[in-house]
Amino acid sequence: VDRIALPAHATAQHADELWRHTCFEAFIAAEDEPAYVGCNFSPSTAWATYRFARYRSRMTALVPALVPNEPPRITLEMQPDGLVLEARLRLGEFANHPLRIGLTAVIEDKAGGLSYWALRHPSSKPDFHHRGGFILRLGCTAP
Repeated sequence: VDRIALPAHATAQHADELWRHTCFEAFIAAEDEPAYVGCNFSPSTAWATYRFARYRSRMTALVPALVPNEPPRITLEMQPDGLVLEARLRLGEFANHPLRIGLTAVIEDKAGGLSYWALRHPSSKPDFHHRGGFILRLGCTAP
């Protein structure tokens, strides 16, 4: 944990390119739909949310499209053997839909190196947008 580069705490606000440094991400899609939302959460409390029409296509920032005036709430807890980032946000478009979710992280070390973590890497090269990595299922029937 002491080798991880953590950005300084900042005002919770939308910021692009958070994935260039230590960042935790969630990719959320309704079951059997090509569109998905990518959420980036920085330990600094900066955040970004984007809607994609399909795989890496037609990206739109979701700053005002989130529940109005309710940005994500991000907390970071340092522990002796790790850190826990908790992000809470409401994306009303997914209410009452079975979901597929990919949980990922980009970890920057203090030397500037990046490593890419995911519940599943579906190919030899990390690609967090690949639907094969959206393996967490909520409200879905068993495959």
